[in-house]
Amino acid sequence: MRPTRTGRSPIVSHAKRMEPQLAQIRAARQRREIINQRAILEETTLRHLFHDRVIQIRNKISTAKDLREMMRLVRITLESLGAESSLGVCGYRYSRTTNFMWSATRDKLQGNSRYFPDPAPLNPGEKKHFIETAGERGYPMAPTDILLVDRFNDFKKMSPEDRAQAEADLEADLVRYFGAHYREDFANDLENLREALRYNLYIRWPGFDQYDMVIMANNHVHNAQLVKAGFPPEPLFHDHSIKELFFESLRDLQIPYTSKLREVENGRKAELRLLRGDALHKLQAALDQGQTPQELFEITLGLLPQLFPRTAEESYVERSSVMLFDEDEGRLSIVAARGLRDDIVKNTHLLPGENLAGRVFKTGIPLLVLDAFGERKDVFSDRALPEQLAKGACMSVPILSEGKTYGVLNVRSRRIKAFREEELRFFETVAGILANKMRRLSLQNRDEDTGLYLRKPGVRRVNNMLEKALCEGLKLAFIMIDLDKFKRINDRYGHEAGDKVIAASTRIIMEVARRHKKEFSDHVVIRWGNGEEFVVAVLGTDASQAMALAEEIRLAIQRQSHKFLGPGDFVTASFGISLYPDHGTVLEEIARHADAAVYRSKDGRNRVTFYDPTDRNLRDSTIP
Repeated sequence: MRPTRTGRSPIVSHAKRMEPQLAQIRAARQRREIINQRAILEETTLRHLFHDRVIQIRNKISTAKDLREMMRLVRITLESLGAESSLGVCGYRYSRTTNFMWSATRDKLQGNSRYFPDPAPLNPGEKKHFIETAGERGYPMAPTDILLVDRFNDFKKMSPEDRAQAEADLEADLVRYFGAHYREDFANDLENLREALRYNLYIRWPGFDQYDMVIMANNHVHNAQLVKAGFPPEPLFHDHSIKELFFESLRDLQIPYTSKLREVENGRKAELRLLRGDALHKLQAALDQGQTPQELFEITLGLLPQLFPRTAEESYVERSSVMLFDEDEGRLSIVAARGLRDDIVKNTHLLPGENLAGRVFKTGIPLLVLDAFGERKDVFSDRALPEQLAKGACMSVPILSEGKTYGVLNVRSRRIKAFREEELRFFETVAGILANKMRRLSLQNRDEDTGLYLRKPGVRRVNNMLEKALCEGLKLAFIMIDLDKFKRINDRYGHEAGDKVIAASTRIIMEVARRHKKEFSDHVVIRWGNGEEFVVAVLGTDASQAMALAEEIRLAIQRQSHKFLGPGDFVTASFGISLYPDHGTVLEEIARHADAAVYRSKDGRNRVTFYDPTDRNLRDSTIP
């Protein structure tokens, strides 16, 4: 039998020996499980929180009324989904068809946007990289395209052109937020400066028609303020899980945002159509009240801004003009304008085919220019004025009716791509309405046989000239013409010969007046009576010039008479002239005095008499 062992510790099983370690392992497992459960709970809570916020945002989106309010909701969305509350947001509209981009609104971002306020081609840099690499991120298959640009690392992924521009933009941001001498001023804190401007968040939602909505956001302004105050910059997202939930929520909001953008845009277009329709109705009603061509032009130019609204309060039209073709001079001149300097109106004359308006007049084809400055070499001649080459869009359409082209109607906007083909077609309609009204007014106001103004519209025309004479301190000559022994011509040669005499005399009077039109401000030739009486009213002349003009007409009528009468018979005319304001300040008085002067000329016929208020016999005489 073996002896009992003494002085040694009792035997302990392996399980007992491992128990302390196992307890630690179990405790560690329990802690991990608690942490995991807490993480799951936190993530579930966060998901519920984000879900609730998405629902709230959906409700807010449904109440938006316009694009500006939509952009305000974008900022609220970004902030409420966990991004920094000091976020700066800029929204852009991007055209998939033209690759143009322009700013919709800016909030909190500092500095000027190169996309504001006019559309501009997509320039190299972060935005171009974001849009061009959308396919790699599943866009447009994915509902929403999102990219968080890390300016330290993502620049390496860009093309050389985009990278160079992006780095230049980062340098410009550093200067903008920290000053031109930021390297010296923050020599010991340059890393924080770069960190403050590190991230830019880009979001792209499908929009309306060919347009997408592109959002750019960051916390640069807030971080720059922190660094300047001696605090470290804050990240755009404090937690990775929040970032993922943030992106997921944005994708969930894609459908309501896109639907609302479509609804807002449709509403905007419907409102603009109503505004345009109302303005067109106003134009037609106002033109029906116009009594002279100049009134028609002023009415049309006055309503053009309402015919091309940008919003209910703002128009795309900033400059407009009517150019008419002068057959005597063979060129187009501005007869009415809005937004143009007086010297441009006075000195702008175009030959058919010259510049945009001349080309439209010559071809009869309306033209739309999306960017006048960009297309200036193809559209405008070298002698065009600098103001005519200013950046912006323009349209030019012929004023055309019944095969006759009167001139050209033009509009300009400082915004490039302000007008489209749709607006050009509508502008043609406006010019057609004006042309038809001009033609009807011409038929109403002018004698069918001679083409001269009839007495009633002629009186309105002279009264307008008298108003101008009063405002500008000019004189007006009222020349009355009466063909001598016209009844004898009708009796001897017949009424057909009399009609030829009237037509030939009309042509002579108009030709002489046209030859001298540059010597005075304005003139009009009127068929004053039922037969052989005419009036030439001349604005901006004096007594000697009026006498010379009348004498030239008298001699021309006498010289031409052998062409429409038999041998030995001559047509002559007696003339009477009165002058505003020397011989009266109202038309009735001026006409009466010219009539008295004609009566004195009839004493010997074929002569010109200037009204003399000191001649009592002339002063009291009237034609029976």
